[in-house]
Amino acid sequence: MSLYKLLFIIGLILITGCSHKNLPFSGLFRADGVLEIQIPQNIRNIEIFDESGSLVSSSPAFGLQSINVRFQWQPEKNYQVFFDKKSAGNVTAPSHRPQYRICIHAPIGQRTYEFYTSGTLTDQKDTVLVVPMLENEKADILFEVEKVADSEDGLVVIDVKNISNKGELSLIPRSVSDSTILKFEYDKQNWSAQVTRSGGSINTVLPQIQADITIDSVRYRYLLSFGTATAIRDSIEVGGWSLPADENGLSSSRQAPGTILMPNQLWNHLSSMLGVNVKAIQFFRPFTYQSIVLHNTSTSPIGCMLTGEILDQTTGEESLWFKAPDNQFTGGTDKIISFVTVAPGSRERCVLPVYVDANTPTGAFTSRITVQRLGSDRILSCIENPVKVLRGDALFTGWTIGIGILSFGWLLLVLIFYRRIVGALGLRILVLLSLLGSLQFCLSFIGRIISSVMYAVLGPFNCLVGGLLTEVLTYLLVTSILFLVPRVGTMTIAGIVNYIMGGILFGSFGLTDILFIGSGIAFREILLFAFGVTHFKPRENPPPIVPMMLALGLADAASTFTSLTLNAVFYRLYFADWYIMMNVVITGFLYTVIGVYLGRPLGRSLRKVHV
Repeated sequence: MSLYKLLFIIGLILITGCSHKNLPFSGLFRADGVLEIQIPQNIRNIEIFDESGSLVSSSPAFGLQSINVRFQWQPEKNYQVFFDKKSAGNVTAPSHRPQYRICIHAPIGQRTYEFYTSGTLTDQKDTVLVVPMLENEKADILFEVEKVADSEDGLVVIDVKNISNKGELSLIPRSVSDSTILKFEYDKQNWSAQVTRSGGSINTVLPQIQADITIDSVRYRYLLSFGTATAIRDSIEVGGWSLPADENGLSSSRQAPGTILMPNQLWNHLSSMLGVNVKAIQFFRPFTYQSIVLHNTSTSPIGCMLTGEILDQTTGEESLWFKAPDNQFTGGTDKIISFVTVAPGSRERCVLPVYVDANTPTGAFTSRITVQRLGSDRILSCIENPVKVLRGDALFTGWTIGIGILSFGWLLLVLIFYRRIVGALGLRILVLLSLLGSLQFCLSFIGRIISSVMYAVLGPFNCLVGGLLTEVLTYLLVTSILFLVPRVGTMTIAGIVNYIMGGILFGSFGLTDILFIGSGIAFREILLFAFGVTHFKPRENPPPIVPMMLALGLADAASTFTSLTLNAVFYRLYFADWYIMMNVVITGFLYTVIGVYLGRPLGRSLRKVHV
């Protein structure tokens, strides 16, 4: 026999031996009667057989690491578990099946104490439960008994009473005494009570409530001790408030924090006049959202109830403009509420809707979010933040509409009279304007690079320093062009050359350029002609400098205001009124006037050479 055949046979033996080896197995019956099985990787199906070899349960693994299997098992019987048709191991069922489930919610919404009964015939030992509770705190507790097995009818008797010293604890009602019969599987009964701990001196022995639950003559006694829980108050940290936010609680980068931007009613009037349907504020849907982040610094999960309100800063009361509609996130409380359970050591983002009436006035309001321990009146935290309600200004709205009309009107006139303008200027002047337009692009490009570097240091106030450089370089060339060719259409040809060069070199063509570039050129053409700087026919005398300074200064101021307005409309970049005024007056008008004045000597010199 050759060496290769021998190795092949040994490999087959090893593979065959490994295939019959049991897979790793870990299974345990929980108190509720469910079999919890740990699943190895790459297992697809799980099967369970009884002692007779009959299949009692089958389930896909779903790619999980563990799975809970519920089936009708028999006490003290052995069951064999198979993974993908291969034996994994055996598990023995408990001696008794669970008959009833007893749950104590103290307080409601917090940790649930869960117990299972297995049909024993003797009274059980007392179970002591410590319920964290501060002085003067009021909490709701709930006792729940559920039948979890298909067995004979069971008589359940409950007796809850206050066994603490007088004045330490109050129970409403003073005692709970009731009985009921649970007939069917999953049939259950609830009993509730309200506990208030006094604020006086507390003895070393914690005040207690005794709950006796008797099921089929077997008594289960639970002693609820209400202890001091000073750590509860500091176990929840609140931060990360965001408004406006989306439905996932993520803040919106398109609006200033703490602002609610309402649509301008002018658009509604215009749309109704034109018969156009626009998206209106829907009363039964949130207009926006606000969110906070809760951090649980304790070692136990904490259930919280959040209440959101927006208050009138004048009265301090909840504003009626932000009231939620009935049965919308209010739970019948007429408040906007949300519930969340924060796991130990984790953070949870909580989202609350914000409803806004369509007629809400602009002004300052206050957002208040109250974080309350669920099932208790204890307030864990209360945060307040200022909120501003803004509406689109009628001036900006009208200006935007006017800019659209002006820009498209300018584009239409250029398309109609393009041949006439080109023919009137002549080839020599067109070549000159193209060269000067290219030079204007180069100088303005250098100015923008230097301005961008300075912006890293000066931030938004770069307009006062970098704007001076950009405006002076730009209007040195514009003034020279006007001294050489003071004709209608000169600014259009030079501006188009400047724009096309920037678009070709940097790929910056865009649909909104019609508004940004078109309005700027249109302002120059209109104001230069209105101030008598440009004419349809050539003139021998150079253009007057003062009208040129005023015309170009006003045109650039209007272009600056237009740029800020369009940035707010298209990109939601909002600026303060004083910042807009500073840009328009200083950068737009003053620096342009300085640039025109400094460009006068260059323009006169070029005119002498050109003529």
